[in-house]
Amino acid sequence: MEGKSSIYKLQFWVLGMPSKMSDAVKLLGEKGIVFDSRKADQLQNLGFGEREEKKLVLDAFELVFLVEKEKAVVKDSKNKKINAEKLLQRFQKVNPNFFNHFQVFRDLRGKGHCVKTGFKFGADFRVYPKGKRVGEAHTEMVVNVHSPQEKLSLTQMGRFIRLAQTLKTKAVLAVVDGENHVNYYALERISHA
Repeated sequence: MEGKSSIYKLQFWVLGMPSKMSDAVKLLGEKGIVFDSRKADQLQNLGFGEREEKKLVLDAFELVFLVEKEKAVVKDSKNKKINAEKLLQRFQKVNPNFFNHFQVFRDLRGKGHCVKTGFKFGADFRVYPKGKRVGEAHTEMVVNVHSPQEKLSLTQMGRFIRLAQTLKTKAVLAVVDGENHVNYYALERISHA
């Protein structure tokens, strides 16, 4: 049922040891809330989540990634484990482009980048240099995700390039092909001399 929020329990493993369910984190809509300050600190040190007062808020991409990497466990209200695939399907219902966006998120995180949503900046993602977190370095690139079937106008590309220039960063298009491979295309403005 769309429009209804479900509450799930999210359990984190630290050094391979499951924590107690009393330390569970709640999944509200498309966000995960980490209340345990020690776990929140650990995840934030790895470049996950955003602090809101004493809690850490994880976005949907981070949640699926952590479950897929067996760094977190999500359980439903009946205490049944929800795997990454089911979580991915849940978010895909809310956002039909979620799968392609997650492919890019996973690929960039796998390459050592800290990846954050870029909606406030007019992009799908903000990407930080390898090994750096938010606050340690300036955004290396802003990334927009597309499928090969999508058509982009020159006006759309121009706006995206100008956005990146304003942010003093690189504009990158990530295209997820039919085999779920991610191809990256850097865009830049060429000045006439």
